[in-house]
Amino acid sequence: MALLSETLLKPHDRFCIQNYTFYRTDRFPGRKGGTAVAIRKGISLTNQDLAPLVSVEATGVYIPIGNNEVFLAGVYKSPSRTWSEADIMKLLAIRNKTVLTGYLNAKNPFWNSAVSNPFR
Repeated sequence: MALLSETLLKPHDRFCIQNYTFYRTDRFPGRKGGTAVAIRKGISLTNQDLAPLVSVEATGVYIPIGNNEVFLAGVYKSPSRTWSEADIMKLLAIRNKTVLTGYLNAKNPFWNSAVSNPFR
C-alpha cells in the first residue's frame, strides 16, 4: 500500500503498477497537486469519496484491520493555500482510527524554517 501526495497526475494521464489498484484525486485545472492511494489487489477496502476540502487535497480508503476499520489518506497542501483547521478536522473525524500522510508544507522555526504555519 502507498499513500501518495503531489502526484502531478491529470485526468488524461494513465498511471498503473501491476497488481495494484489506484484511487486518485487529480487537481484539475491547475498545476502540480493531486493525491492517490495504491492498494495491492486482493486487499479488502472501501473507497471514501471525500467532501470538497478548501486548503488540502486528499484521497482516502477504509481498510479493515481486525474488528476495526482504519481510514487512511494521502494528503497534499499547496504552499499557496492557507491552512484550514476545519479541513484537517473533517479528515480526522471520518473514523476513530485515522492515518493521514503526505506533503503538508508545514513550516516551523523549530525545523529551521524562517516562517511558521498558523495551524496549531
